[in-house]
This record gives sequence, structure tokens and C-alpha cells, in this order.
Amino acid sequence: MSDSLFLQQASHITRGIYHRVDHVDALSHYFLSLYSVDGHVRRHLHMPESADVDFRAACFCHRRVIDSGFVCSVCLSSA
Repeated sequence: MSDSLFLQQASHITRGIYHRVDHVDALSHYFLSLYSVDGHVRRHLHMPESADVDFRAACFCHRRVIDSGFVCSVCLSSA
């Protein structure tokens, strides 16, 4: 399973937390222990830190990083 560049960028912009879950069975554990606690308790927890975010664009179809791309200035569709 690879990291999602889009979700990393979205969590960075919204000052959220991006954490990749390696095992889907542990998803409820992550939700209950990290994300459902209130703000006072959250200050005392060791929350996952954000790694360096790659701000390059990624193709949604092929999930590959794009170094250069072309966008129509009228309709904003990519070519």
C-alpha cells in the first residue's frame, strides 16, 4: 500500500493529520484512540507527525507523479 499524495496535501492544507493505516483490521483502533478524543486529552497524546509533503501533482488515473502538465486556461481541463 502506498501513500496518497492527494490526502497528504489535503491534510497539510487543512492542518489535519495524515496517517497511513497498514492493517485495515486496526482501523477502529486508530479512530478510537487518536481521532475521537477531545482537545484536552489530545494535547497529552503523542499524535502522528506529518512527514515531508510532496507538493508535485499526481495523475488521478495512473497514480503517478507528474513533473509537467498542460492545463487549458479556459476550461481548466488537463491535456
